[in-house]
Amino acid sequence: MDMPATSLTPEMMEEWQQDELQRGLAGESINRNLTPFQAMLTWGEKRGHIPANPIRGKVESLPKSGSKKIRYLLPDERERLFVALDQREEEQGEDYLKSAVLFSLATGIRKGTLLRLTWEDVDMRTKTAVLRGEIMKGGATWTIPLSTVAYEILEAWKPKTVGSGFIFPGDGTHLQDTRKPWNNLMKRAQITSFSWHCLRHDFASQLAMKGVNILTIKEHMSNKTLDMTLVYAHLAPHIKREAVEQFCGM
Repeated sequence: MDMPATSLTPEMMEEWQQDELQRGLAGESINRNLTPFQAMLTWGEKRGHIPANPIRGKVESLPKSGSKKIRYLLPDERERLFVALDQREEEQGEDYLKSAVLFSLATGIRKGTLLRLTWEDVDMRTKTAVLRGEIMKGGATWTIPLSTVAYEILEAWKPKTVGSGFIFPGDGTHLQDTRKPWNNLMKRAQITSFSWHCLRHDFASQLAMKGVNILTIKEHMSNKTLDMTLVYAHLAPHIKREAVEQFCGM
């Protein structure tokens, strides 16, 4: 990991697990890689280098049969998700969840980065967002364009965060834990085996299925290497077909 140990959260580690799965690593291999990292954090805690191991007992091991299948929303699941978000808002009042989920779907930003975004990171004039290296998993800074949908989500949400620098503020800082509201939302929408991180995979999958070039998807996903993006290539069989047509037409 490229961030200081004290800035780690369980959700960041869960995102790392999901990324490793999508890169083709088996669940048991990811678990083995996590073990020495946990040991390092415990060592640092015992020697006073960090106040506490921030992920002890909070990150579950992956099952040995961990699926490498990319999980994205099917059309009926997408419809149920939108209905569930509207119903929740009608019953409980408006809060961050609907805007955060829809913005994630429209940008593919990792949740750890999303929750640390500030309004200063967003240029509403040019419709771009700067993903600062210090809040990015890989430590590199990226600038991404905001679609009209993403822009309108932020534009509608911004008046509700007056007085906070964070786009999704929490108690004195950015929003921290979203697991309980998210799990309740999935139950309401009757969607299974779908984590918040899958919103990121849905974003990339939708781009691939709409014929967007794999290199463009890589840039939108802020992936350091092309290999991290090629897991979506099978969703765009037209690319192979076009290549064959071009060859046959030589």
